[in-house]
Amino acid sequence: MIKAYLFDLDDTFYDCYHLNEEGVEALCRYAADILLHMDYDTVRGAFDAARFSVKEQITDDVAARHNRMLYMERMLEILNLPSVSFALELYDYFWNYILSHMVLYNGVKEFLQQLREDGILIGICTDMTVHIQHRKLRALGIAEYIDYITTSEEAGREKPDPVIFKLALTKMGVRAEEVVYVGDSFRKDVEGPAEVGMTPIWYTDGQEQESDYLHAKNYMEMSRIYIEQFAPGSI
Repeated sequence: MIKAYLFDLDDTFYDCYHLNEEGVEALCRYAADILLHMDYDTVRGAFDAARFSVKEQITDDVAARHNRMLYMERMLEILNLPSVSFALELYDYFWNYILSHMVLYNGVKEFLQQLREDGILIGICTDMTVHIQHRKLRALGIAEYIDYITTSEEAGREKPDPVIFKLALTKMGVRAEEVVYVGDSFRKDVEGPAEVGMTPIWYTDGQEQESDYLHAKNYMEMSRIYIEQFAPGSI
């Protein structure tokens, strides 16, 4: 019997990939034109180099690799500017842009409401730092539906390491076989949860995919799978 649904967040509830690229461009234009008064290409090159440098330095799969504050500090260092003077402004600008432009995928809220009405626990299991993931849930207008959140910052390892999935199970008080896991990354959100005994559903965001695993290209299909296979009273 299924007692809980665990969801990835980024690119599972909203289009993170494209929004992040838009946010980086907006950030670099703000930095170039308003804050630093420099050429855009110079600033963008410094940001890209900074992001690469941080990820190269932090080789373990941990949440710090995604910390935009580290990117901002390193970018300013590359530009030979004092990081303490501008890093916080750049960090805030980036996340304010992201949070104000997020758009929830169609059907997500209705599906979460459906799970809530059926008494299914709802959790988030996500890479990234906990503070910003909480802010995303509020910005998307779905925080009220979430019972638990587990991040790679808390677990000390990123998906698909079993540690983060096992921590999520412990926090929710359920066994792996009682959980459906939904996410967009085949390795992190399908194979990873399956390896610890959860039932994964691959969210493919409108794309037709061939897979032996359950998969849904939108949340109407996600709801249909739930009703047919996992809802109380389903066969």
